[in-house]
Amino acid sequence: MASKVKILFGLEAGDAGALKHLVSLACGLNSERFSITVILSPARSSRVFKEIDKMTSAGINVLLFSMASKVAMVKDIRLIRKLTSHLQENRYDIVHAHSSKAGLTFRIAARLAKIDNIIYTPHCFYFQGKTGFRLWVFSLAERVLGRFTTKLIVSSNEELWARKQHIVSSEKLTVIQNAIQPDEYRPAITREEIKEKFEIPAHCLVVGGVGRLSKQKDWKTFICAAREVLLQHKDLVFVIAGDGELFKQLESLITDLALKQRVMLLGHVEEMRNVYPLFDIFVSSSLWEGLPYSLLEAMHFKLPVIASDIGYADILVDQYNALLYRPKDHMQLAEMIMTLIENPSYRERLAEHAYASRCDFEFSRFIEAHEKLYLSLSN
Repeated sequence: MASKVKILFGLEAGDAGALKHLVSLACGLNSERFSITVILSPARSSRVFKEIDKMTSAGINVLLFSMASKVAMVKDIRLIRKLTSHLQENRYDIVHAHSSKAGLTFRIAARLAKIDNIIYTPHCFYFQGKTGFRLWVFSLAERVLGRFTTKLIVSSNEELWARKQHIVSSEKLTVIQNAIQPDEYRPAITREEIKEKFEIPAHCLVVGGVGRLSKQKDWKTFICAAREVLLQHKDLVFVIAGDGELFKQLESLITDLALKQRVMLLGHVEEMRNVYPLFDIFVSSSLWEGLPYSLLEAMHFKLPVIASDIGYADILVDQYNALLYRPKDHMQLAEMIMTLIENPSYRERLAEHAYASRCDFEFSRFIEAHEKLYLSLSN
């Protein structure tokens, strides 16, 4: 019997979509063909420990290394030295780094340790949210790291950015779209019970969004659009599920706009499967993204989608399976929300098309594509 392919996964951002992606991938790989080790940082969120339990139960070796979330020269050098030593001792066939900090430190360490196969999944390039000099600097950093990256795994949105900024040659690019496991999204309670839990009147429509409360997600546009819509439609509630560094700031904005009873910040929700059924319309207001899990989840729950037009060409088709608006344009977003409120049949048609589109993001395809890549490199 052939020996197992030894893979090391690395991730600093132990929260949100990147962690979900890594855990799903690590647990989904064929354990008879792959030996998996995962190195994580526990600093970002205590919720990482629940995911660690899931991986260890699946027979995955999980190690905790201290990592700084932002650039910290001394700490980053220490981490690279520690990683290099670990890699030299364990001789993995493949090192697969996830997200920007691990993308930097793990790739450098793998290069120093003379690992043959170095893979990087950015989960949205760090430079996507930059302009001017900062865009040039961070793009240059990715191009330098790309010289000794064997494969760069991207969503179709990230592929556009990678090509635009000439991050790696075309033969190094591999497009593998994110995917979800439908069995994980069976609601435990009814829509009526969810409304009662969050004290939302039964007759109200709900416009919802899901994601970290950060600059990237542009919740200010979502909230300002809510104000415009609520001037004309009273039986409506706007809901944001997620937590983050801008919680207090967004809470103050909601108060200043006198929207406290109509725009709700739910904070972190442990079971998102019990939130999506609450929504009648789903909004993604991000300024930049890879392929967010929230979009796939909204499709799975057969929700009409309104999203900022930031490069989802292979995923969302305007006026077919979604409505796309200009980023930061809260008036256009408000108009689209009102269009769907006032046209239930159009809302339903968009939702049906979005639901049908989910077939392009099957979990089995996601796992199969990664396994095929790993095996091709190890051989």
